[in-house]
Amino acid sequence: MAPAAPFRSRFSARWAALLLAGDIVLVAVFLIVAFRTGGDLPNLLDIEKQDSIASSYIYAKWLAAAVALLIAAKRGAGEMTRSFGYIFLIILFDDSLELHERVGEWLATGLGVPALPGLRVEDSGELMIWALWGVIAALLLFRGWRRDGPEGRRFGLILTGLIGLLAVFGILGDMAHVMAARGGMDDSAAAIILAAVEDGGELLVASLMVAFAIPRVPPKTRALP
Repeated sequence: MAPAAPFRSRFSARWAALLLAGDIVLVAVFLIVAFRTGGDLPNLLDIEKQDSIASSYIYAKWLAAAVALLIAAKRGAGEMTRSFGYIFLIILFDDSLELHERVGEWLATGLGVPALPGLRVEDSGELMIWALWGVIAALLLFRGWRRDGPEGRRFGLILTGLIGLLAVFGILGDMAHVMAARGGMDDSAAAIILAAVEDGGELLVASLMVAFAIPRVPPKTRALP
């Protein structure tokens, strides 16, 4: 048998360019239509909506990253690779079912959690759910770090940094958007730009993650003649 291809923290510029081009088009269309209509645009073009093209696009990215990493782990890429495969499944599960919004609101209301300054009660619940996912992700990463080698840990550090960047857009950006809306900026140009930064940023980070995840899968080996 031919030797297995080495596992490296490689980055696919081709995948990144392809996916980022799609992101730019979706965000550009959103901005153009939103400014022309004052924020009243079809759900398919609204990157904030669950049933938009952008939402389906990012779900496909989470699924692609999860599948690629779990396949790579099965072929010997290491435990950090496996851990991130599971983390991407968690992100897909939460994002597609809007769990942090739905469960967070139910939890905050049921427990009587007070609203943080400038935010709503349901936002406090969302932060609680994000904290829970963060704990689960930290446990998976700790397990992977202990069981993997230097190369796998380097790969883990790269994706951990991207997860942190995703949190900046997905959590801090979301809270800033809520505060702007509560301050009377819901239909303003600033609100449209904030939506583009928040959801567009998530799209861009997801593309970078896929561009790191897919090259992690080595080509299948074949028997030598």
